[in-house]
Amino acid sequence: FELSHYPSAMYTEGVMSANSQSRAYIDENCRYYANAHPDGFMEIFSFESEQNTAFTAYGEHCYYAVTDAVFHGDMLASAGGFGRSAVLFDCAVGMIRHVLPCAGYASGVEFSPDGTKLMLISIGNTDNRNYAYIYSVETGALLFRMEAGNTAIENFGFSKDGSSAVLLLKDGSAIVGKLFELL
Repeated sequence: FELSHYPSAMYTEGVMSANSQSRAYIDENCRYYANAHPDGFMEIFSFESEQNTAFTAYGEHCYYAVTDAVFHGDMLASAGGFGRSAVLFDCAVGMIRHVLPCAGYASGVEFSPDGTKLMLISIGNTDNRNYAYIYSVETGALLFRMEAGNTAIENFGFSKDGSSAVLLLKDGSAIVGKLFELL
């Protein structure tokens, strides 16, 4: 693939280079490839295209590097670190569907198994607490928020049927939240 964006030396050298590596993300059906640059710029490619250039890109998604990204079908979710948000991008139409806020550093994202919900992990908030936000992929509405207090969130995800959200904490405990649909 031919990348068309090159971050400045500010992001790749010296004190600002902690996250200086580009990261690659590929969907499970090998239809899309996303390249997250260390300055928060993302380029998205389609393996189904005969061209090897990015079919779309969005810039300055966050301050510095994207911290996590995941695909579900045609949707790409990416966590924006210091940008305090996640972006839901629809690869089928090439546009951002929602920008989903959180109160602190956006460290991770995960889709529910059916792709209808997105979990956004937020750490180091202004109140020194860690949260998981559950959003509707379709509407971008906040459905649920789980609090882990000041205990680090080690892992997170959904039950197989998507009815529960699970947080595994550094102290060995777990938080399970039963999720409900909006009426």
